[in-house]
Amino acid sequence: MGQPKPVHLTPLHGRLAVLRDAVAYEFGVNPHKMFDGERVELRVRARQLFWFLANERFGTPKIELGRLSGRCHTTVITGIRRVNQQMVASLESYSALQERIRRIEHFMAEDAA
Repeated sequence: MGQPKPVHLTPLHGRLAVLRDAVAYEFGVNPHKMFDGERVELRVRARQLFWFLANERFGTPKIELGRLSGRCHTTVITGIRRVNQQMVASLESYSALQERIRRIEHFMAEDAA
């Protein structure tokens, strides 16, 4: 298996940049490596939650999220679907995900203050 393809990203600004940083902090990943071409599990999960929150909280279109993160919009749709599946898988996974989202939103609120 070769090196992942380089991804050319549009810089994130405003609340999407703050969301990216908050999600990266929550997962313990480098925010600038969240959207690289590697399929490291933590980065994949962070990307998927970023897409979910950007779409749900800010209404960012999936096609725009794909463009911003160097992915096809169908990859974004699949990632958002996986977060939704995790939420309905069990009460325990739903609670853990909601707690993670709460911490991300808290981080964003502190950043805005």
